[in-house]
Amino acid sequence: MKASSLVGGPVPEAGHDEAGHDEAAQGLGVCVRHYRSGLDDLAWDELVGRAVNGTFLHTRRFLSYHGGRFRDCSLVVEDRSGRICGVLPAAADPSYPRRVVSHPGITYGSLVHDGSLHGSRMVAALGAACQLFASDGATCLRYKAVPGIYHSVPAGDDLYALFRMGARCVSRDLSATIDLANRRPARTRRLRYYRTAETRGISLAWGWDAIGDCWPIEEEMLADRFGIRPTHTLDEIDGLARSFPDNIRLVVARIGGQVVAGAIAFCAPPVFHLQYLASGEAGRRSHAGEVVVEETIQAALRTPEIFRYYSFGISTEHGGWRLNDSLHEFKVTFGAGAVVYEQFELDL
Repeated sequence: MKASSLVGGPVPEAGHDEAGHDEAAQGLGVCVRHYRSGLDDLAWDELVGRAVNGTFLHTRRFLSYHGGRFRDCSLVVEDRSGRICGVLPAAADPSYPRRVVSHPGITYGSLVHDGSLHGSRMVAALGAACQLFASDGATCLRYKAVPGIYHSVPAGDDLYALFRMGARCVSRDLSATIDLANRRPARTRRLRYYRTAETRGISLAWGWDAIGDCWPIEEEMLADRFGIRPTHTLDEIDGLARSFPDNIRLVVARIGGQVVAGAIAFCAPPVFHLQYLASGEAGRRSHAGEVVVEETIQAALRTPEIFRYYSFGISTEHGGWRLNDSLHEFKVTFGAGAVVYEQFELDL
C-alpha cells in the first residue's frame, strides 16, 4: 500500500531509498522512513511493547480504530541492522493539512523508542523525521509529548531534542495524578463514602458486560454538565475494550440492582488512568461516583508491581488557558498532585 503525502500526491513505497538521511543521522546509525501500513504493523507493536515511553495507545491496533478519519503520516526509525528501534505515530491535522500532529487521535504521541534513541541519536532521529515531513510538504510539526509518568525509565531526550531544534511550547494542560507510593492525604469524607458503601446499599462490580447500562449515564452527564459528547462512541469503546481486555476495564456501582455510576479505566503501566467517570442523579445523591473513583484507586494500589501512578486526566481546555478549577479540586481531594501534558510546535 502506498502512503499519501501531505499535499495529496503519492510517495514512494517505504524503504531506505526514500528515508531521512541527514549526515548526523547517518553517522549515528539512524534511518527514518515512512510507516508501511500492513507491512510494519507487527514490528511496530512489538517495539511499543518494549519501549521506554510507549503505551497501548501507540500501537497500530489501537490507532486503527480511527479508520480513515486521519491521513496517516507515521514514521519508523531503524538502526544500522534495519531493526525498528523507534516509531512516530503521526497524521495530518484535519483543520490544517500541512501541519503534522503526533498524533491527533490520541492524548499524547511522541517518538516512542526502545531506549536506544538517547542524546545525540534522538536529536538526529527527530531531525531526520522533520526533514522527511518537510519533503512531503508539511510546514509544521505539532508534538504531543508523552508525560514522564508514562515512562518506564526516564526518557526526556525528545524534549531536549525539541529545544535544540527551536520548538516552542504551545500547550500545557494541567492533570491531577496520585503517586501511589506517596499518596497525599485524601479528604476524609471521600474515604468514608467508600468504607460505608456496602452498608448504604451500594455494591461494586468489575466487568465489561455492564457497559450498555453505564454508557448512557456517561453521555447524559457530559451533555448536561459540559454540553459535549464522549471522545468515543459506544461502538468504539466497546470494540477497543474487547481488543484490549487487559488495558480497558469497567467498574460500576449499583443500588437495588440498577447501575447508578461507573468508571472506565485505561491501564497503561505504569499508569492507571481514569478515562471516564459516569454518575447519574441517583449516583450523585448517594455519592456512588466518589465510591467508584476510590475503588479504581484501590485497584491500582493493589498492584504496586504494575502501577506507580493513578491519573485523573486533565482539567483544562484551550491548550491549558482555561482551567476548570472545581473539577481539578475534586480530583485533588482524592490525594492527587499535578502533572502537565505539554505540546510543542516546530516550523519545518
